[in-house]
Amino acid sequence: MNNNAPDSPYGDPGDVPENSQNPSTNPEEQILENSAASCRTQRARSTEKVPEKTRPKKNKHAVLESLVALRKEELESYKDLKSKQIESYKEVKLAQMERNDPNNDPYSMAKCVAKLQELDVLQTPELMKTVNYLKKDKMNREIFMTLTGNQNIVEFLKEAISYVEF
Repeated sequence: MNNNAPDSPYGDPGDVPENSQNPSTNPEEQILENSAASCRTQRARSTEKVPEKTRPKKNKHAVLESLVALRKEELESYKDLKSKQIESYKEVKLAQMERNDPNNDPYSMAKCVAKLQELDVLQTPELMKTVNYLKKDKMNREIFMTLTGNQNIVEFLKEAISYVEF
């Protein structure tokens, strides 16, 4: 022991070897060591809660495919609904247009009937079938009104009314 040291039953603190239990006397180094130790224990605790992650997961690809299929079905039903709404809207608007001012409609039933009466080649049952055919769709009236030549019109009407039941 050192003779100049104060009397202490534990000896001189300067005589402690460098490799003792507490190698760092710097407080900052002690804080770093303590935080590193606490991080290791937190990691150990977090790995203890892994049993949920070790369970077999659902096949993500299959789940995604089912979600995509569901969305496609929803989209198709939405498109069907919208197309029905649009078709209904078109029918209502066409009916309004015909009711409001039939003179502005070049394919009105009044104009079609007037053209039919000019032909004078159809008998009454054929004439009634033709009127029923032209009432069904504006496209039919448009075709009828744009045809030229009596022979073409008569052939068109005979073909068309062959599908119409009276």
